[in-house]
Amino acid sequence: MSESKSSIPKSSKMKAAVEVQLRYRLQDRLQFYVQSFAQVSLALEALLQRTVSDYKSAGHDPQSSSLEIRLIQSQDDIRNPQVTFKAERYN
Repeated sequence: MSESKSSIPKSSKMKAAVEVQLRYRLQDRLQFYVQSFAQVSLALEALLQRTVSDYKSAGHDPQSSSLEIRLIQSQDDIRNPQVTFKAERYN
């Protein structure tokens, strides 16, 4: 019995250390996923804007025409999307 009582404080310290480490790693991963999502959404926005603007400049009505996505023409926007808006965190 005395062995289990002496190991409890050690195990609770270990659990606390593991919990702190997990929170730190999860925060890093969450930030990575948020940044990745932002990059994908910016690339998608640029792709759609290019598609609509190309059709308008060609004299077609984007509302009535069958649009073909300008994927090849948007490669640079996909590789390096420009930040057009900044996300804010609300609590």
